[in-house]
Amino acid sequence: MKIRYPNLLIVSALLALITPTAFSQSSSAEMPSGGGNLSPLSNFARRPFKVNISVREGFDDNVNTTRFNRQEAFYTEFGAGIKYEFGSPRLKLSLDLGGGLTLYNSDSIDNQARLNGLLSLNAIYLATERVSFSFNTETGYYSQPNVLVPGTNISQQGDYFASATTLGMLVQWLPRFSTITSYTFSPIFYVEESLNDNLGRIQQTVSQSFNFLVKPTTTAVVEYRISPTTYFKADLNSLDQYALVGFNHIFNPRMTWNARVGAQFNILQNPVDGQTYYFGPYGETAFAYNYGEVSKLSFTLRYGTEASGLQNVTQRQSLRTGLGITHGITKKLVASGGVFYGVNYYDQGDVIDSYFENILELTAGLEFELNRFLSFNTGYRFTGVLSPENPDGQYTRDIVFVGLTSKF
Repeated sequence: MKIRYPNLLIVSALLALITPTAFSQSSSAEMPSGGGNLSPLSNFARRPFKVNISVREGFDDNVNTTRFNRQEAFYTEFGAGIKYEFGSPRLKLSLDLGGGLTLYNSDSIDNQARLNGLLSLNAIYLATERVSFSFNTETGYYSQPNVLVPGTNISQQGDYFASATTLGMLVQWLPRFSTITSYTFSPIFYVEESLNDNLGRIQQTVSQSFNFLVKPTTTAVVEYRISPTTYFKADLNSLDQYALVGFNHIFNPRMTWNARVGAQFNILQNPVDGQTYYFGPYGETAFAYNYGEVSKLSFTLRYGTEASGLQNVTQRQSLRTGLGITHGITKKLVASGGVFYGVNYYDQGDVIDSYFENILELTAGLEFELNRFLSFNTGYRFTGVLSPENPDGQYTRDIVFVGLTSKF
């Protein structure tokens, strides 16, 4: 049987699989190396390898993210990254690998040298007209709290690994009907043993979706997910289940929109309360628009539960939303900005008193190309945590930097 809409259906369904993870929706002031088409079947650059090396000088007014006894310091940051892209009629591959070393110029700071790194790999393989596979992974090493990593403590100190890896398979059974089966593996491992004993864990998610092509650019989706979370030592395991409906829509090759809404049911384990249950709403949406050669806009929103990031607390209810923009002012000058806002609600019986935690992060940056190999960049980041019912967890933090980046 000849398939009427094979490419559109594959693209529409795969968009649900390659939607970036929560902590990849960065509002960072970092400048991207390029723009272009966001479609998973778009062409890749003629030069497969791109390398960048950077050095920055900056100032951080609250290095340890605390409300009291704030420590401020100037710092020097060295960074390097490599990007590889490969494309063929059946296989599309993109690899990003980067890392940095931050040196604080203050003897009063306990950890003056801090490392960060991120590995991102995305691949789509079209096995046949009816079957395709996708692989998506982001693995980061962090020495500071990161608002984009779900289930972590925004004031938590200590180095940790956070990863999210998804393997998916799409099968197009009929001209308008397909299924997607996926598996996601998401561990968080803390370098400090005591932190890892209390907070280290592995979350796994198995998802099955049924997709019906309503129009050539719109796919209706019914989805079921089951997600067990297993802690290395803490008695905080949980089993979450989701029943969702939604859609994937392609406005054009540069603009996409995905959404899911429904309910979740969690079985929770806790050393104080024992076994408890949670039932509540769930929703998520992602919008992406590449409106220029290096200009793009993205928006994400998610409401549901996630790991609490606190000792002896199994989960929290969280609303996470982010808006990011990169705009090419001229061929040589690029501006970027971002807003992240999150609300965490902690409420678990006899374990803790209920309270809200509000998180706001604002970023802005500029990059000016001095020549084809060297660019000047500057940026600013503000992070604020407001929690009147938990005042010790409140703080603000400002970071500003200037630097040079070499790309070749």
